[in-house]
Amino acid sequence: MLASQKKCRKHYSFNEKLKIINIFKKEQHLRSDEDKTLLSSVPLRNVKRWVELENELLKSDKKRVKKTLHAGGKSSLPEEVNTRILAVVEELRSSLIPIGVTNLVNIVRSEFPEQFRDKSFECIRSRLRRLLEKNNFVRRRVTGHVRPNLQVDAQEYKQNYIIYFNNLLSDLELLNGVRKSDQTAIFYENVPKYTMEKCGEKNPRALTLGSMKNRMTAMCTICNNGDKLPLYCVFNARRYLENDRVGSNTVAYEIRNAKDFGYPQDVFFDTQAKGWFDGDIVESWYKKPHKENEKFNQMCEETENLQKEILPANCTSFLQPLDVGVNGPLKAKLSEMWTLWAVEEYKKAKEENRPMALVKPDRILVCNWLQQVWLSISKSTILNSFAKPGYCLTNVETQTMVNLFNGDEEIVGDAQNEEPFDEDELDRMLANF
Repeated sequence: MLASQKKCRKHYSFNEKLKIINIFKKEQHLRSDEDKTLLSSVPLRNVKRWVELENELLKSDKKRVKKTLHAGGKSSLPEEVNTRILAVVEELRSSLIPIGVTNLVNIVRSEFPEQFRDKSFECIRSRLRRLLEKNNFVRRRVTGHVRPNLQVDAQEYKQNYIIYFNNLLSDLELLNGVRKSDQTAIFYENVPKYTMEKCGEKNPRALTLGSMKNRMTAMCTICNNGDKLPLYCVFNARRYLENDRVGSNTVAYEIRNAKDFGYPQDVFFDTQAKGWFDGDIVESWYKKPHKENEKFNQMCEETENLQKEILPANCTSFLQPLDVGVNGPLKAKLSEMWTLWAVEEYKKAKEENRPMALVKPDRILVCNWLQQVWLSISKSTILNSFAKPGYCLTNVETQTMVNLFNGDEEIVGDAQNEEPFDEDELDRMLANF
């Protein structure tokens, strides 16, 4: 017999087997034509075997149709306890703390010791699963993360700290020449966050040349009289000691011969394995560099005795002058310069029929951009960065300069009784600084 002609064995369910057994037990004159047809379709040896195993079939059938979780099984816990457990689950869910049934067992045990004192772990877990699925709680994968919104009275922290810090400067007689330094990451590709796109378009895209993660670190320093100190940039490269021999194809060799390679003047450079300021670099910045620079010499003389003051938590954005008024404009202008450069490079490549020939901005180009932007930051921007948080400025004249730059008629301090400054007076004040 061919395989295609071979008769397939039929599978009988529990209900079909029990039905055939009942027909077989009937007397012949009580069987209907339908019963006879059904009974004749089954081999007699199978029917006899099923009759012998009838009790086992009934047991299996009972197991099969028993109440399950999906069939609406009820929890054996009191309704009051169920309500309290669901309240605990809702509270944890609203707090966005990820929780599973296994973790919930320990929480429920501690919350309801009397009800679950003698229950095993598996028993509590099965009851919790029934209760949760009955109330439409399911296990799902976490697809997003949210940071907590800290409810702090930041304004009160700010006011208290400003009063404390100004009193500290007054006691130490350091109101004149207060400086603020900060280290910030400068990415080689400052791609703008916004672009033009048609309404309804999803996922606006922006051009990148593959160096989005390439960066350096710049230390910016400003003074409360409006001065800016030279930039200090650190690149991601191996750092050599002063007497080490440096290869000609290394970053260290470039910065030692910065003028020959086209790096901007009056900017100081260093290297570090991760491109960040470590203890050695900060120490060299504080003690050694720029001895020919008058401002740095003055800073080193005035800061022999240092006192560490820690800013209140979550208040950096409106207490640090650089974060308040300098870092934002600095990076916005860098982003603008990158965009203009990318447009020019794209036009050149398009004219030469090489639209894919765009190159990444190198560190020398980015350093020149950074120096141009740093020099373009006005004295009024720096003064306002100190004045907006509430720090004391150098003197009444400096505060008056802020008002003049902003176009305010109000004069602060003892200058209220004086006549407004004209342009020549303003130029004289700027020259003194």
